[in-house]
Amino acid sequence: MNDTIYETAFDSTTVDTLEAELWRLVSERRLPVDAGSLSEVVVELADNALLHSGEDGGWFSVQIGGRAREELAVVVSDRGVGIPHRVNQAAADRDLDDYQALLLAFQPRFSSTGDPHRGFGLNIALEYTGRIPGSALTVESGRAVFAATDAKGRVLSRGARPVQGVTARLSVPVSSSGPVK
Repeated sequence: MNDTIYETAFDSTTVDTLEAELWRLVSERRLPVDAGSLSEVVVELADNALLHSGEDGGWFSVQIGGRAREELAVVVSDRGVGIPHRVNQAAADRDLDDYQALLLAFQPRFSSTGDPHRGFGLNIALEYTGRIPGSALTVESGRAVFAATDAKGRVLSRGARPVQGVTARLSVPVSSSGPVK
């Protein structure tokens, strides 16, 4: 069971506070995680939510959980148009199903904006997950969920009822004795 230790709505004027709050929580609780790398992932996910959702903001929460409170989870979500919609707007094919669209969104340098300097946010989250044994990343959008416990990941079935927007959840172990890099 997870206990939420921090949650807030965010928008373009408050996204920087997410990084500061994460650093504060990690420091106060002396959690053995690399707050800098974790913050980088959170900011990338929040920036994606602001840029791609079609909404003015999103939701952020930090949770401690697991059987022995051995996991730190950060969740960034929005209720916008979702990854499949944005990918299909940008893809030449424009007829990708939710699973194909989610796979394409995780490809390095793919950006629904067409900006060659974008397209790294989901890959940064995936790379971070691959560096930390016991970590997991899930990204839900439409009728699909991307799940990774290493740097590869896969798309799974979510069911007939689509998820509105995007919910990204990154969990990292906090039961080790030293900082996780």
